[in-house]
Amino acid sequence: MDNVTGLIPWPGKIAAVLSAIVAGLCSILGGWTPAMTTLLTLAALDVVSGFARAAVQKKLSSKESWRGGVRKVLMFVVIAVGAQLDGLAGTDGLVRNAAVVFYCVSEGLSIIENVVGAGLPVPDMVRDALAQLSKEKVEPTELATRRGEKA
Repeated sequence: MDNVTGLIPWPGKIAAVLSAIVAGLCSILGGWTPAMTTLLTLAALDVVSGFARAAVQKKLSSKESWRGGVRKVLMFVVIAVGAQLDGLAGTDGLVRNAAVVFYCVSEGLSIIENVVGAGLPVPDMVRDALAQLSKEKVEPTELATRRGEKA
């Protein structure tokens, strides 16, 4: 019994460690639901479409890629915070699910922006909705100036 770990081949050991990590992450994120699967799928599609857009526009940038990766990680940090708040407040997943839906919409819009940026045709209704959303984006300094505050 002294050398039990010697009986398990390396692929089995790696699978066990990865399983423990995934189980821990799922616990921190409040469990795994179809909405989380949708979000993970949209996040992956956003990365792929972002690379495709950058390649078409000949603007590949490792700095932007890292920035996007950090934003994806932070997105899941916010979801984990929501899950923990749900546990504390007893809201049965309300805060976490709201964050997941918000980020699903955000990722979907980003994918559409990437497709348009790569030059693919998009229905006019979608293009008009995107144009309206991009006009409504306000920088924090502009918002503070409108309120009469210092930025």
